[in-house]
Amino acid sequence: MHLLDADLLEHADGVLACTPQLQGRTQQLAAMVSFAYNVGIGAYCNSTAALLVRSGDMRGACNQLTRWTYAGGKQLP
Repeated sequence: MHLLDADLLEHADGVLACTPQLQGRTQQLAAMVSFAYNVGIGAYCNSTAALLVRSGDMRGACNQLTRWTYAGGKQLP
């Protein structure tokens, strides 16, 4: 197994552990795994996006992803 594959599986497991509502929702799961891959599983699980997934508001959860625009205290372009 390639390193990227292992990382993606680890992140998918982490995302599903804190938001099991994504089970069987392939596109939404892929989006949240991609997000968690970039910000970390802990940050994802404690995010408003994850809270909204748990409450069933998938549109709201997806809209939250665009709010993550800072790195090192500076807004990214």
